[in-house]
Amino acid sequence: MQVIEEAQSGWGGGHEEWFVVYTGDCSWLVSTEMARHIERALDARRAPRWVTFVDVSGARVRLLSGAIYCIEQSSPAQREAWRRFHRARQAEDRSW
Repeated sequence: MQVIEEAQSGWGGGHEEWFVVYTGDCSWLVSTEMARHIERALDARRAPRWVTFVDVSGARVRLLSGAIYCIEQSSPAQREAWRRFHRARQAEDRSW
């Protein structure tokens, strides 16, 4: 709970790296520390029924553990690589 209480004071911006928590219907951006908190909960021998975390905007989120299907890292280098790929793919599509 201490991790969550500290995170609720606000993200404060300036973070260049975050993680995305995906469910079937929604996704949330979380800090690296919060992603570790979620992973520890999911990796526990007896995973909790509910996982509570705070997203980068300071919103408190509570999900059923089974609803989380992916936690994905998003660093500046990864996002830049994705943008380059997307631009190249668009250029290729225009050549058809």
